[in-house]
Amino acid sequence: MVDSTKKSAEIAPNRAERKACWDSRDAYWKCIEKNGTDAPVCDQLRTEYLNLCPGQWVKHFDRKFIYEQYKKKVEQDGFEPITENAAPKTDTTGGGSKI
Repeated sequence: MVDSTKKSAEIAPNRAERKACWDSRDAYWKCIEKNGTDAPVCDQLRTEYLNLCPGQWVKHFDRKFIYEQYKKKVEQDGFEPITENAAPKTDTTGGGSKI
């Protein structure tokens, strides 16, 4: 017997729900790539994305998007390793950092 008190978020989405989630995610991502992350024009798409996708999926997709943007930036701008001169100084007295 299925427990009717179980939240819908605990039930795996069916094929149509997954497709709707992915489509809303893709539309939102395209909007922020075109308009920036703070663009009010993307707010409605973000709301739809949050409503159509399970919370854990949103968390995963958002982290993936941020990582993909970082990779693009590194590929375009190149990677610049931290040099010894640019590294923060460490406190060898045991007093901790004053950052």
